[in-house]
Amino acid sequence: MNFNEDWHEAYAAYVVKYGKRPPAISALDVQVPGPKPASFLELEQDIFLRTFEETVAILGSEPVFQEYSSREQVLAVWYTWLEQWVSFQPVLYFMHRKRSFIPLGDDFMTATRASFQQWMAAVIRRGIKQEEIADRWMISDAYVPVMWYQVELLFRTFFSSQDNDTARTDAMIEKSVNFLMDLFQPNALDSGFDLVRFLIQPLSNDKQS
Repeated sequence: MNFNEDWHEAYAAYVVKYGKRPPAISALDVQVPGPKPASFLELEQDIFLRTFEETVAILGSEPVFQEYSSREQVLAVWYTWLEQWVSFQPVLYFMHRKRSFIPLGDDFMTATRASFQQWMAAVIRRGIKQEEIADRWMISDAYVPVMWYQVELLFRTFFSSQDNDTARTDAMIEKSVNFLMDLFQPNALDSGFDLVRFLIQPLSNDKQS
């Protein structure tokens, strides 16, 4: 996708003024080179994706970001992404308001899901390598999908009202990220599993011999 920002601005201006989508893409009357959205859904997906891509680009330009722990990187992305949501608040609120509580099929978050999960998977791999995150058989595969559900939760939290007060969402970010990263990091249960495997291994070897 990556449509010219004129498309984003024209769409945002229309929905804020009229409270609904234009009758057709051509009604936006955008005259710029480059690809043209085939549908409003495609344009909305591009707008939401842009908020995440801008977030990653902003943090990626800061050398200190690469030195952050996995937890710190996730928190930094969330707080920066929230700033992007504030910048795009009017049009994102419109998109949120018309969205089904349980979306069936593609919606404006669909394109962002793949990009976010790819980024989060890299964070998880790095965290496992640095022993900040536990590599658990079968369970590790659920880390990335769980973090995407957090996106849904925080988006709904922020856009539950139309004001720009981010205090409640800030608190939700801190509490939910710390809770999830506490679950992901090695803990007493992992030590217990290691002990059980250590105790069972000789028994397995005796049976094989």
